[in-house]
Amino acid sequence: MGAKRSRTTKQISPISCDSGLKSSAIIASAVIVASSEDLLIQILLLVPIKTLMGFNSVSKQWLSLITDPRFIRLRYPLPPSASALFFRSSSCSSNPDYQFISLDITEVSPIPFKTLNFTRDPLSSGISVLQSCNGLLLCASHQAREFNRRYYVYNPTTSQFATLPRIRREYSKHVLGMSLAFDSLKSPSYKVVCVRTSGKLLQIEIYSSETQLWRVSGEPFTAPKYMEFGNSRFWNAFYLGEFEGHWHLIEVNSDFTSLFDVYEMAIDHSWWFVKYQVDLSAISSVFPEIIKNNRYGYAFNIISLGRRGREEDDESFLVLEIPGGKIVHYNLVDKTVKKLWEYAPIGYKFYNDDGLRYCRALPYIESLACV
Repeated sequence: MGAKRSRTTKQISPISCDSGLKSSAIIASAVIVASSEDLLIQILLLVPIKTLMGFNSVSKQWLSLITDPRFIRLRYPLPPSASALFFRSSSCSSNPDYQFISLDITEVSPIPFKTLNFTRDPLSSGISVLQSCNGLLLCASHQAREFNRRYYVYNPTTSQFATLPRIRREYSKHVLGMSLAFDSLKSPSYKVVCVRTSGKLLQIEIYSSETQLWRVSGEPFTAPKYMEFGNSRFWNAFYLGEFEGHWHLIEVNSDFTSLFDVYEMAIDHSWWFVKYQVDLSAISSVFPEIIKNNRYGYAFNIISLGRRGREEDDESFLVLEIPGGKIVHYNLVDKTVKKLWEYAPIGYKFYNDDGLRYCRALPYIESLACV
């Protein structure tokens, strides 16, 4: 027994000593890192974003560093790419639910939110998303009259939000639409554009997060009678949207064509040119349900156009809704198609004879932008 105790003592002593040395070395290394802001930045740039959010509470120095626009530009030197699409999954009168669809079928990402509960809306009607713009969401009181509606800008990555000040009371009930404008590569601030009536004319007011004020922009103007100033930008076989600084336009003039073009606007905004061509027959060979029941034409709904990767044509793609509750990914470069998601068959309600729901999806983009 004595021999055993002796051997045990000899085993414990060196380990305890090594542990102490290792702890001292770790503390010394941490002090060196903390004292060198450049070294700390290089480390924080590699940390996953969810972990990075937890580091905000380490110290005021770390919080200031992580939220600094210069750090954000280093973290995201290129236009951000969407990791998922999300859309309202219910039409209930209370706080709406949202469904997320990952754009990477090989990786399951955590759902950022199911409902928006970042604040208690004073109207007790819940909060819904109107628009997604480069990581920020424009939100509003759900199903509320315009006169009472509250508007918010929310960053779901950082859980930060800002409540927008009301425009002048006499104009609040005349609002026709609100839109968010934000580009982190150009400025850390964002703007919200409001279109409202002014007598028989229309007027634009712009809110700036930099000044936190609304200002009238330009003179009152007229517009076509049926022009929409909401945030919808894609309807069935028509799409108009911006992605990574490029504007794209799709218009399918016939249900019977298997080919249609995707147009892109020139950098100087002077003209549109054909960027891609979509071949619906390539989709129907994998998902024959896209062919209408009468065998004439195709049934589909354009949900989104985007790009994954850093190269120009790494993976430009369309996301389409097809009959049967399927959401599919169509690669515009190599013409391949794959299923991203499918509605549960039980309880799913089709909204037209072609079996399409016409869901309106918005991009989800991780961002460190302050609001």
